[in-house]
Amino acid sequence: MARWNDDDRSPLAMLRVKAGYTQAEASVKMNLGMISLARYESGMNDVTFGIGEQMARLYNVSFEDIRQAVIATKEAAGRQTIGRPIKINNFAIDS
Repeated sequence: MARWNDDDRSPLAMLRVKAGYTQAEASVKMNLGMISLARYESGMNDVTFGIGEQMARLYNVSFEDIRQAVIATKEAAGRQTIGRPIKINNFAIDS
């Protein structure tokens, strides 16, 4: 079975790996589901302020490091980084 290497990981996942945690270990320590953590690390879900603070404490980095990693992860995944699309009469616009 192929192993993940650093080129395969998102910036947010790299912070976790550098702190010495697997996804399973980090998710247990933050009281998150492993799928939720995987979605944060892939840029599929937005990282809330509270989760970002937990990550910063667990990974022993600043909140700003987490914020920058989230932005880089979303950009790498081709996802929106600022604001959320809102729907007006079933038409999505950027806020």
